[in-house]
Amino acid sequence: MSAASAPVLALLPPGPAPSPVSASLADRARVVRRTRAGATAVCVTGALLPLPFVLMERWIGEGQYLGIVGSWLFLFGIGGLVLFIVAVSQRTRDDLRAMLVAIATFVAAVALLPAAGRVGTEAYVSTHAVELDALAARVRAEWRPAPPDGRLDEAQLALRAEARRRNLGRPRVVDGGIVFQSGELFGSDLFYSDGVKNDAAFQCRDLRSIGGRWYTASCSGPGSE
Repeated sequence: MSAASAPVLALLPPGPAPSPVSASLADRARVVRRTRAGATAVCVTGALLPLPFVLMERWIGEGQYLGIVGSWLFLFGIGGLVLFIVAVSQRTRDDLRAMLVAIATFVAAVALLPAAGRVGTEAYVSTHAVELDALAARVRAEWRPAPPDGRLDEAQLALRAEARRRNLGRPRVVDGGIVFQSGELFGSDLFYSDGVKNDAAFQCRDLRSIGGRWYTASCSGPGSE
């Protein structure tokens, strides 16, 4: 190999060191991205978490309210506040996208709550059919209309207590069956059809079969609460 073709090695000076300002901006951008992503995840979780609580309302009773309030007030509220603060400080397209995702998830969750309540009611009735049929038969045998003064005897109070214990609502004998008037936030009245004529003034509508003699319904009439 000739001397003319030999490679020439040269030492080059090192490149310029990164500016402390640019490094600080990069770190800040990383923190903002992580904060935005975390707040978005908290918002989505808080918006959707009430769905399983409503689905389980017949099992957990008033416990559903604690789950809904905790999810929407704390998780969604805190996550939304963080997203808002980041959006005000940064004002980027990513901030707008994150806020839209949180709002859209919340709207979708609210729209799905009634359906979750219906599915939960159907599942509860199907898994407790024997106990609920026995309770309906007991109501048919023991139920009496409330007296004018509204004072119920011990048997009627026991019937209501048993219905409440099973998260069914207040029982009432009506035309064609028995109604358990729901007090649940997203629940429906439950109608047990036994064909017995009684109290035609109390009407049930929107009956939807959920198995056996049980239906979801919307019932109202004189003396309804």
